[in-house]
Amino acid sequence: MIAFSKQIRFVELLTALIMMLALNGCGTVFGGLSQDIKLSSDPSNVQVLDVPTGIKYSTPATVSLKKGSAHSFVFSKAGYKNEIVPLRREARFLWWFLDSFSLGIGNLIDAGTGGLFDIKPGQVHVVLDPVKE
Repeated sequence: MIAFSKQIRFVELLTALIMMLALNGCGTVFGGLSQDIKLSSDPSNVQVLDVPTGIKYSTPATVSLKKGSAHSFVFSKAGYKNEIVPLRREARFLWWFLDSFSLGIGNLIDAGTGGLFDIKPGQVHVVLDPVKE
């Protein structure tokens, strides 16, 4: 009876260890490293510059951004005032909570890769004001 009890205890501990290791970096695995952001404007066909990367887009567009980096857009068009839109990164509670079961190792993995975060807002619409002459 004692040997059987030790076997069950061993299986329980082994299962718990496997689950802890499996949960490491789950935000990176399931949430991905990039996120699609929709860009639109009024008027349309506005040039959009992703300041940190230097990549230019034209509205309307859907762009894929790395979650591990900060992003900021400058919307510009001749005859209109430029508009700067900073995006923010928010930690997702679900990934943070699940990673806490891995003794913090998962949080380090997800925070380092950006998988812990979502980029907000997921859609950016800008109305440019005409330049007054």
